[in-house]
Amino acid sequence: MENYHNREKYYKDILNYRNILNSELLAQIKKDLDIISKKIRFLYYKNKKNTNGYAELNDYIKNSSYIIKDKYSLQALGRGSQGFVIKLEVNNLINIAIKSYYNLKDIEPDKIYPFFTNRLVTNRISPNFVVSSIDVFNDKYILMELLNGTINDLIKEHKFSDLIWKGFYFQLFHAIHTLFKTEWIIHHDLTVDNVFYKNIKDDYIYFRLTDPNENILILKIPTGNKLILIGDYGLSQRIKNINYAHAKKLAFYGEINYDLFNFFSKLEYKLIVDLSRKKSLTELKQISYENNDQAIDSYIENSLAKIQQNNIKETQNNPRFYAAMYLIKKKYIFQPIKSSYNFPTRETFYMLRDLIGDNLNFIEKVKKYFNEFIIDEIDNEDAIIFDYNIPNDFPSQTFLEFKH
Repeated sequence: MENYHNREKYYKDILNYRNILNSELLAQIKKDLDIISKKIRFLYYKNKKNTNGYAELNDYIKNSSYIIKDKYSLQALGRGSQGFVIKLEVNNLINIAIKSYYNLKDIEPDKIYPFFTNRLVTNRISPNFVVSSIDVFNDKYILMELLNGTINDLIKEHKFSDLIWKGFYFQLFHAIHTLFKTEWIIHHDLTVDNVFYKNIKDDYIYFRLTDPNENILILKIPTGNKLILIGDYGLSQRIKNINYAHAKKLAFYGEINYDLFNFFSKLEYKLIVDLSRKKSLTELKQISYENNDQAIDSYIENSLAKIQQNNIKETQNNPRFYAAMYLIKKKYIFQPIKSSYNFPTRETFYMLRDLIGDNLNFIEKVKKYFNEFIIDEIDNEDAIIFDYNIPNDFPSQTFLEFKH
């Protein structure tokens, strides 16, 4: 675990990695990278045709996908629906992750968007993006900082307080806001598996927000020793060269809200699945009718009636159905409350939507939603401060064309 000062040195090394390694060593690493990558791609397309799923590919990644040399080692860490990640360790240097795709055409967005997200991090506007580089091996690979997991992993831990989760949400909100308001980028695939975290020693990180009216707000955000990071830009879009009014409507009422809703609906789904695994079907049926609520009870009965009418027996006896009904009734998945789950989900979506859709009243809304994090001045002389000057509205015309 490192503090944020060390993370800055770490990602600077990533962005300068080509100059750290000599050309001979780079060529050797690339050759071995190609060996592992070709094997993963071969097994992926082979297993894709099988009815048995990806067992052979998963076994290779887990047990055989490593190469150890005197000066370095490579090991596949895991895979997703579109690609895979390999860990690189070089003697006496930083450990890094290398990402590639099954279909190399899918790598194109990840070669473009880090140009924008890296500068948000390196300019200390927002720390909440995965830092990556495309200038190391070749156009088949993305070199990026090594991460500790996804926010989905944090959900499973059940160890963070409501305040820490709210701090996570602020980090997520800050990233989404800066990404769109300064760079016109919409993520399009913001799921629990595309929001990552990195362990840090810092208990707090500091943000200074300045709105178009030069109102200043300082926030001290509790981290739970986790830095929340957005990555994976395979479906991202940069709005450019379109009608201004249409862009404004699209951003405020469509695409960003879809991103947020998709993310928080996935959180709700994880809650439902988790509860359905912890309790028996009988227990779930019983608790789903606890605490009499006529509206919800009627909803349950109507839902069951439709299920029976369509003869969907497996759904009628699906623990997830009753888990969902219970969570709806208890309002665990509709508004922030104190609970063992600590996930304000649907209500948080409305809050973030409200914040992202407004620049001029931005400071007042941050005060409304994150009041407990506001401080008068920085109380740590060693703190790194992330300064975000909120644009008056949209970025200037000079940002609309991408020139790299």
